[in-house]
Amino acid sequence: GTFSVHVMLYGLKSATNDPQFETVKSNLIQSIVTRLEDEVVKELVNALYHFAMTRLNPDDVT
Repeated sequence: GTFSVHVMLYGLKSATNDPQFETVKSNLIQSIVTRLEDEVVKELVNALYHFAMTRLNPDDVT
């Protein structure tokens, strides 16, 4: 619970000046951003596909 959060925060504070930690942090942020972008792209592709299908075959779409 809260104890582990405090330990994590303490660890973050103490590791903030560590260059290794900076690398890990930027990698983590990068992977989160990449994952979000992937999700957005998937949603866009699905929406475009559905839109195209309704335009091409109005009767087929359920």
